[in-house]
Amino acid sequence: MYTMISYNIIVGDTATKVLIRLFSLPHDSIFAQRYFVIAMATIFITAPLCMLRNVARLAKASIVSFIMVLVIFVTIVIRYESLHDVMSTVTEVGNINTWEFARPGAIQAIGIMSFGFMCHHNVFLLYDSIEGASQTIWNCVTHVAVSISFLLMVAFGLVGYATFGDLTQGDLLENYCWNDDLINISRLLFSLITLLTFPLECMVTKAVVDQTLRGGTDPIPMSKNRHAIITISILVATYFVSISTKCLGVALEINGVVAAVPLAFVLPAAIYIKISNDSWKQKIPAYCLVLFGTIVAASGISLVVYEVLTFTADSCENDRIMDHCYINDTYLPTNIIQLPLN
Repeated sequence: MYTMISYNIIVGDTATKVLIRLFSLPHDSIFAQRYFVIAMATIFITAPLCMLRNVARLAKASIVSFIMVLVIFVTIVIRYESLHDVMSTVTEVGNINTWEFARPGAIQAIGIMSFGFMCHHNVFLLYDSIEGASQTIWNCVTHVAVSISFLLMVAFGLVGYATFGDLTQGDLLENYCWNDDLINISRLLFSLITLLTFPLECMVTKAVVDQTLRGGTDPIPMSKNRHAIITISILVATYFVSISTKCLGVALEINGVVAAVPLAFVLPAAIYIKISNDSWKQKIPAYCLVLFGTIVAASGISLVVYEVLTFTADSCENDRIMDHCYINDTYLPTNIIQLPLN
């Protein structure tokens, strides 16, 4: 459910800026408010998609989403070239301290990266959706998908961090100017990708809630009424939590250290240790993985709690126009215009 909350925060952050730019909305307009945008996206897009009962119907949407990811990557590469001189006047992007290894926040970063690869909870639904599924086909699909995801994650991270350095925010697109039309196209695509991915997470949550309420794990199909009630309840709960914060970085950190790290490192290794008949020497790597995951999760939770307790209004700048956007427009790309200060 934390994942769906993060997705709503992303939509609220990105879609509002596109609407403000596209329709020249004042910032206090109801159509430019996060709670309204998230509500409309939930009612007209994610809710109908979440009512689907077969994940296979989203296969074509996944292909479209992948193409949109590639388009977004091309836009941030273009902006790296055009913003390099501008950013050098705002911050020392190439400063050696910026590129130091294992700086403060490394533990939370492990959680966020783990969240990026957290797909364990979807595997049963995805496996069942493959026609003629077998272990060989599943191995191929898994390795190709994870490899492509890894390459894209590294590419986005390097280009984004090389562009903005220490100013890089949890949502990379938040670093760019609100009236940058090229990036606004990417924001729109990113919002669509998020909305198309949302139903996958909702399907898993529905199954867990249904099994918990029934008190069993047998795959009994839900009735239409039960399915609708559980789906709407999940969407409503997700909506109210997501509008309570606009700091994506903290949401991703919580999701990473609380859910992703245990799910990726601790539980698989612990299950192997429990059910395997291998000798204790053969289980040493699994014990190390459990230890690593436990340390990262415990320390990450402590750091996130401290971050939440010391949170201030300036800690999350998702709705603030970045300093480099106020530089004289002769230094900016041709389609970026200096924004007013008021």
